[in-house]
Amino acid sequence: MISDFDRENVGLILRGHGDWFGAKLLRLYAKADTQNRDRIAQGFPDYAEAYNAWFNRDADAHWDDRPVNPDPETYKIHE
Repeated sequence: MISDFDRENVGLILRGHGDWFGAKLLRLYAKADTQNRDRIAQGFPDYAEAYNAWFNRDADAHWDDRPVNPDPETYKIHE
């Protein structure tokens, strides 16, 4: 069973936060090919559902912590 934290923070976890089983499983699911994703989903359907909901989220929902309109100065490449 997936924790509330994992379900609500899929984007953060996929960017490397956490070293617990569920975090590693979400990152593995994200990397897997279709056949292996199906296998993981059979054993851990709640993790597959959380990843798929995050991946297919509505762009206006902002379920992760990426800035919507980042300040260009903040993300400026310094030469």
